[in-house]
Amino acid sequence: MINKLIERTNTTEFYNNCDFYLESKELITSKNRLEVIYSINQNSYDIPIEYEEWKITCSGYVKSQNLDNRFFMPFVKMAVIEKHPSLWNFTENKFECYISGIPSNLKEFYGDLSIELEKSTGNWINLNDIFWNFEKYFKNEKRKYKEIPEPLIDVIKKVCEDNNLSFEIKKQIPMQERANNRNDLRLLIFGNEIVSPNDFYLVQPYIIADSFEAIRVK
Repeated sequence: MINKLIERTNTTEFYNNCDFYLESKELITSKNRLEVIYSINQNSYDIPIEYEEWKITCSGYVKSQNLDNRFFMPFVKMAVIEKHPSLWNFTENKFECYISGIPSNLKEFYGDLSIELEKSTGNWINLNDIFWNFEKYFKNEKRKYKEIPEPLIDVIKKVCEDNNLSFEIKKQIPMQERANNRNDLRLLIFGNEIVSPNDFYLVQPYIIADSFEAIRVK
């Protein structure tokens, strides 16, 4: 049923004639499930629209962002995506990596990393997701350990080496040793590719979970 709702939200008629609101959300921690209810109501009074409410059940829930803004316009065009940068920390192979040395110019290093991460992840993964307490972290010679998703290894390695840092890839981390490994995760995004493509993060509401089901409840 969710496929029909997704198709509907992507039509020109829906975008022009309907309001799309978040009515409620409930996280059922014991069942690792998020339930959200959305309403569809009339926006254009030239065409009568029947009021509806839909419940989306997100099983195997991991995280969500920007759902508290009740009015979703212009991000009303739903999509479920299986391969996406927002999922890399959960679905991609990870490697033990070590970084040694002090960058010759910390501000330039920070800027270079930020720019390259935005290019490679579309702003879905930023610097704070990988490195925290950045200035203190890189102001000593200590060999620094990081677990890095495979799609980002070459990006971070190049920036480190361009800034006189040693970057060593030690070994792949076995899947069974990764607490957050979730191969079946999907992204449910409330987007609008006219405003921003789904592979670039511009504060679109989204939910990450194993599966999504939708039923009409009113």
